[in-house]
Amino acid sequence: VGSEMCIRDRANTATDGGAPEEDTRDVVVLNYDGDNFDAIGLTGGGAFTVAARYPSAMTTPYAGFMMESVDVYINDAATSSILRIYGAGTNNAPGALLHEQAFTGAAMSWNTITLTTPVAITGADIWVGYFVEHANAMYPAGCDAGPANPNGDWISTDGTLWEHLAGFGLNYNWNIRAAINGTSLSWLTIEAPASGTVAPGATANKTVTLNSAGLTPGMYTANINIASNDPVTPVKVVPVTMALMVGLDENPMAAITVYPVPA
Repeated sequence: VGSEMCIRDRANTATDGGAPEEDTRDVVVLNYDGDNFDAIGLTGGGAFTVAARYPSAMTTPYAGFMMESVDVYINDAATSSILRIYGAGTNNAPGALLHEQAFTGAAMSWNTITLTTPVAITGADIWVGYFVEHANAMYPAGCDAGPANPNGDWISTDGTLWEHLAGFGLNYNWNIRAAINGTSLSWLTIEAPASGTVAPGATANKTVTLNSAGLTPGMYTANINIASNDPVTPVKVVPVTMALMVGLDENPMAAITVYPVPA
């Protein structure tokens, strides 16, 4: 691939695409990218596939969630566009194809591709990307301003040999964002907003509210998963437990007797 593939960016000649509209659903978004900044195409046109790899360290806290949609930024409309989701393979290539879905990408905009069949998150590695075929002087695949995350810049022209976009001197991440949705919990809510920025060494406080209304007695457990761009700990898990009990003695002093009287 390397010696035969000539990749070029559009040199930021078009208007930056920014970020997609904020998703207001109760979802987690897996991604490495920032706002759209540039776009990539092959010299003379051709076909290639881009992808982001989400390793088990990132997906394990979300085992049981379902991937329902993927957002991608398309700069120039491609002749053909196909969303592809792969299972765990190696550190350098995806595994079996789990889902494939053709889509028509609107030019110079974020495109939300709603999966016809949601893909289960099992806790194993998962690769999310898309195939594009395009004409000469077209730059379909949107990317951010970098720096590249080694999991966020995979590219292949044959679907077998995968390389890093940064290896071609293009230090970017693909604009690929996978939305996964888990079971919502009525008894646990977290203060909005659900996302933000914390400076290195700084802290941010969030209020967590537990509500037992309408629940039967028992132990209720959940995990608050905090995703970040930390390569060492991409997801921080904060366990939450609520014990709901009934039949407590509201007047324990009634069970106490004192002798003699007066004492």
